[in-house]
Amino acid sequence: MAQEAPADAGSADGAATADAGNAAIIVTGTRVNREGYLAPTPVTAIGRDTIDAQAATTIADVLYDIPSVRPSPNFPATSQASGNYVNLRGLGATRTLTLVDGRRFVPSNGAENTGGSSVDINLIPEALVERLDVVSGGASAAWGSDAVGGVVNIVLKRKLEGIQGKVQYGVSDYGDAQEISLSLAAGTSFADGRGELMLAGEYSKSWDVPTTNDRPYGKDQCGWFPGTVNGTFYLGLQTCGLTHNSYTRGGVLVAADGNPLASTDPLYGRQFLSSTSSSPFDYGQIGPINRSVSIGGDGEWRGVRNLQAPLERKILFGRALYEFSPDLSGFLEASYGESGTKTDLFVNAIPSSTDYPIAIKNGNPYIPADIQAIMDANGIDTIYLSKIAPELGSATSDSNNRVFRVASGLEGQLGKGWSFKAYGTFGRDWYDTVLGNNIVVSNLAAATDVVINPLTGQPDCRVNVEGPAAPGELAYGAASFCVPANPFGPGSLASAKDYIVDDLHQNSVYTQVAAGASINGEPFSTWAGPVSFAAGIDYRWEKVTQDVSFYADFLNPPLFASGGFQQSNPKSFAGDYRVIEGFSEVVVPLLADMKGAEALDLNGAIRVTDYSTSGTVVTWKVGTTYEPLPGLRFRAAYSKDIRAPSLFESYGANTTYSSVITRGPGGVETGSANAVSPGRNNLGLSPERAFSTTVGVTMENLLTPGLNLSIDGYRIKLKDVIGKLGAQGIIDGCFGGGTAAGRDPNPALCDLINADQTVIIDPFLNLGSIETQGIEFDLGYRFGADVLFGNSTGQFSVRLLANYVDKYKENSSGLNPRDLAGDLSGVPHWRWNATLAYNDEKLGVSLRGNFIDSMYRYKFAAANTYLDEKIPAYFYLDANIRYNLVSGDTSKVQLFANIDNILNTKPPFSPGTGSTGWFGLPGKFAQYSSYTNGTFYDVLGRTYKIGARFSF
Repeated sequence: MAQEAPADAGSADGAATADAGNAAIIVTGTRVNREGYLAPTPVTAIGRDTIDAQAATTIADVLYDIPSVRPSPNFPATSQASGNYVNLRGLGATRTLTLVDGRRFVPSNGAENTGGSSVDINLIPEALVERLDVVSGGASAAWGSDAVGGVVNIVLKRKLEGIQGKVQYGVSDYGDAQEISLSLAAGTSFADGRGELMLAGEYSKSWDVPTTNDRPYGKDQCGWFPGTVNGTFYLGLQTCGLTHNSYTRGGVLVAADGNPLASTDPLYGRQFLSSTSSSPFDYGQIGPINRSVSIGGDGEWRGVRNLQAPLERKILFGRALYEFSPDLSGFLEASYGESGTKTDLFVNAIPSSTDYPIAIKNGNPYIPADIQAIMDANGIDTIYLSKIAPELGSATSDSNNRVFRVASGLEGQLGKGWSFKAYGTFGRDWYDTVLGNNIVVSNLAAATDVVINPLTGQPDCRVNVEGPAAPGELAYGAASFCVPANPFGPGSLASAKDYIVDDLHQNSVYTQVAAGASINGEPFSTWAGPVSFAAGIDYRWEKVTQDVSFYADFLNPPLFASGGFQQSNPKSFAGDYRVIEGFSEVVVPLLADMKGAEALDLNGAIRVTDYSTSGTVVTWKVGTTYEPLPGLRFRAAYSKDIRAPSLFESYGANTTYSSVITRGPGGVETGSANAVSPGRNNLGLSPERAFSTTVGVTMENLLTPGLNLSIDGYRIKLKDVIGKLGAQGIIDGCFGGGTAAGRDPNPALCDLINADQTVIIDPFLNLGSIETQGIEFDLGYRFGADVLFGNSTGQFSVRLLANYVDKYKENSSGLNPRDLAGDLSGVPHWRWNATLAYNDEKLGVSLRGNFIDSMYRYKFAAANTYLDEKIPAYFYLDANIRYNLVSGDTSKVQLFANIDNILNTKPPFSPGTGSTGWFGLPGKFAQYSSYTNGTFYDVLGRTYKIGARFSF
């Protein structure tokens, strides 16, 4: 409520504002209500006109264009596939507080990959958004826990008279990536204008999802492959015509780890074009590091990826406002939203990222005779088969996020300039994911371990004949009534599909109850004017329960210590916490209306927070604003902020997989292993602590009329970061080697590792730190078109938002500090977007440019990892045109059209990020290239949107 500004195209904090017509707007920056006061914390306001100009389907489309927001597009994945979560400063979505009308919104536990406490902004109606306020830097003292990177406050329209709506359709230049968006809202007043009622509905859907094969840049089967250029060897050369040599539809014989057999092995180079005999297999040019990838050969390419997730949204919203008296009013609102995606992920294959090739023992009646003869002649007990298995179907993801929320409150005047607000909310989020056609590892092992049943004389599962497998065997835990399967040849597993695959269900319910009350007033005055004061109390109770399918919770260490499914394996858990907070904020004027000091104000805030799980913590902020002359304002703030452990971090667990270097006493390398890292909850976590500094200047109409500018420097130091060491970090810390070289061995970490270092428990811990610093720019300029075109009544406007990141020093493990500014695994140094617009009563035209600075692929990679170690800078150009067919006082019909990525700029080649690039992983990990990193770069190419808005 802090600041009021005319609706200009401008910059943050009213220095330039959201473009919302001629009405004044109030920008979120402080809890103090004080006319004309501008908080020392930078705020960027994005108005309705900007949202409309982008023809946004969801508000994520607008937020991801803000340079201080790290985009996180909803690419298909095995979790979090249907959500969009705001990540300010690249610090993570859990360190960004997302509010709706200044109140918390129920989190989505589907965000477990981000820590489990983030708000899915897909569930907030885009059509009712009045503006978006982005508070940069720490804001925990004013708004509460999680506001380390800042606050995004989504401000909805308070009232509506009449009916308004939108119809919109979009498609790519290639005829795919189609989408439709529909919205309708109606409002009216009642009781002689004392009451307001508003109802709204919104629906959007995208479909016809393209894959990498549907774009020219993705057709050539390209990935990283080692090679030599001008006599220099590089680990990562962009190479096309690649294949995965461990995969054919009939199957190919491989080593136990999934890599190609040694060329001296008697079974080297054998595949199965039929179920009865083997055929020669051409490996092509086998990679010297990742031996499961070749140039050419008979293997299949597994690099085909969806470029986006098909999204479907349904939202209903209703609000009633009523003025009981001139001094008391209240509101009641309710909303229901669904956001979901259903898509094929990839064709099933064995092995994938978490399991093993099919082990086939000597004597299996399905072994072709020529292979059986070679086994007998060479005393081979077990062979291993790898294959793509389209007969088992494609792995699918069907994720659906549903949220119901009701809020009510009162606000009014207490007399003598004092006012109050009170509210209560109840919200519940249901997150349901079905990972369909998910291979059950033990069932696959049981179905393909076949013997002759002496009672029938027919092939049968060993577990049916000899009894259940023992713990530690691959078939342990297999379901009853095993169906024997012939693994050799195309389509051979089809007869046992219903036994081998199953659907993994993940169902979580997240409940939030919140209430709060606050007062505002001016208790006394100083020589420079009245002191403004705000204080209040907040209460929250949050609870999560998650249930998963049996095999997701099932463990059989060390073979599959993560769970029984080939993909994902989330875990059941439940937990809750209660939070009680008290806060106060004060603005003290020190100088006013003096020469050289139009205004000098001191701002301070404090909040005491008590968590039932992590105890009591105090956050605070001190700041000042100084206006030496009208239109020139200096500001500075310093704050302590926190992020409390989420329910997922305190009570939940997940599992990761990696290749590790094994170590022994003294930290010496002893080999390598494929490791599984089951997570572990930690009720002993402490809140993360951050110290934020911002210093800046704003200029309003100072240099020339209509020009507004703000420049702010910032630094955030985050300590006690909640995270995981990772399997390699735990091994290194245990033995004092690698990333922990020079440190004493840590016996506590050794307790998390099994004997052969293939199972490493990886709990959430308070580990390390993150430090980032940079400069933000926000410039707005508006001038009459008559300056250029005589009697024209239109207006030109320019808006530039820019962010320069000087440092992003990440040391979340506490072992390995890395400055990721300018790195693909971090954030670019420079990112900006600029809009040039013309508007008059009938016509609106705008051009928008987005710039992403050049970035290292991974600046800490070993020498000669990449031939081209940097991705060049990228620029995207978009355009919008709007025409008002009807533009009366009470009625409006507007047609609009957008072209995004006008130049059809293709994304850079960048499969994998930093050290997680897929080359160099052992062959067991069937990694595949997505061609590019979609976080910063457009993967669809040129797209078009057309539509109409109407109101009457």
